[in-house]
Amino acid sequence: MRFKCPKCQAGWTLEEKYSLGGTPYTCDCGTTTIIQLYCPTCDPPSKPEKTFLPTPAGSLGGREFSCPKGHKYTVKILSAQVHEQLGSWGTELGKFNQSKGIDALRDPKLKPLVNGGFCSGAVLDWIRRALGPDPKLAYDQEKVQQLTRVATAQTKQAKGVKQAFLDATKRKMDAALGTVSDTAWAESDLREKQALEKTNLVFEKVKTAKDMSRAEKEAACDKAQANYDKAIERIRAERDAAIKAAKDKGNAWQRKSEMEKYWATFAREMDEVLAKLKSKSGNPVKRRFSDLSVLKSVDTTEFGGVAALVATLLSEPTFKGNCAAYLNIDPPIAGAVGHAVAILRQNQGGDYHLFEPNFGTYKLSTEKLREAIIYLFTKAYPNLAGGNASDNKPYEINGKVFGRYAIFEGGLKPVPAPAPILKPAAASATSEHA
Repeated sequence: MRFKCPKCQAGWTLEEKYSLGGTPYTCDCGTTTIIQLYCPTCDPPSKPEKTFLPTPAGSLGGREFSCPKGHKYTVKILSAQVHEQLGSWGTELGKFNQSKGIDALRDPKLKPLVNGGFCSGAVLDWIRRALGPDPKLAYDQEKVQQLTRVATAQTKQAKGVKQAFLDATKRKMDAALGTVSDTAWAESDLREKQALEKTNLVFEKVKTAKDMSRAEKEAACDKAQANYDKAIERIRAERDAAIKAAKDKGNAWQRKSEMEKYWATFAREMDEVLAKLKSKSGNPVKRRFSDLSVLKSVDTTEFGGVAALVATLLSEPTFKGNCAAYLNIDPPIAGAVGHAVAILRQNQGGDYHLFEPNFGTYKLSTEKLREAIIYLFTKAYPNLAGGNASDNKPYEINGKVFGRYAIFEGGLKPVPAPAPILKPAAASATSEHA
């Protein structure tokens, strides 16, 4: 499209990957102006001369407009605008962009595995760094080692890898239960047989005894029978208890969330990766994944919108000072791919740190944190121009959203935080969303 700077009158021909109407543009003269609105239906990219429409003042990103012919269109939001908005709510501590990070990866085998994004890996690694000694809250994307670590973390907890582990563990536990059951029954049968043989010997001895009266023999046989009955009852109770204990162990594992089931394995494997990366520099690993404890974890559940999900997470009693949360939000569609962020709760006061893998780390108050997450998932990502394309989509549909989260505690002792506890919002029935 053709555009003229309103100050210096310089003419520009701008490439249209999306409708530019309502978005800011900075001329070489330093003037930043909002490109006037135009209808992308009436004036498609093939038409360089646009018919501009009345344009209100202020930020228009994410707002919907209609042209005189009734065509509706929404103004795109630029990444720079998201940075500006997040920064206006708090303090930016460092930028991060997973798309640039993926582009900078040097490992030809690792790079294709994370082409769709590595937000979950980045979030879990950020939590490890934030909750460890000498906390680190920002990344240096020039350091390839950091990107390699983040990308590897993504592959270690990818859906297919995690599901394979869960399936294998379930098979092992089922096999173990079968072994316990078979062994318990075999031992029970043997002990019952031995008890019967022992009792029959008593009966035979009593039967052939010449120094016992009939009444004495009957009493002795009754006693032997009672002892046998008690022995059988005890043997079967012990058998059933052994089988029940094995079943209870399996059921307890089944009741755990996916994060709780998989965390120890993920942490061990990632600690090995950290040690290998650190061995090149000779430095010890100070912040290990295995130093983190999962305090609370919720598998994918349907919530009544992003606001309800955020309120539920922030009101969790376990989300106290010196804790961090992994939060993943998905569109309420089976098989849809979501996006993850991390939230660190400060030791004192109501301050939080939000790590957003496409934008970086921001220090925010409780209310601004809530506002930022709602903005990202209901306004920015559904209308974002550029960035990581896989994240640019609506997340809240018809007032519903899928969400899952895990709250971690580090090795440092938490300090009570006086921030107000928010009232939880009601969530609907749990959904087994992939």
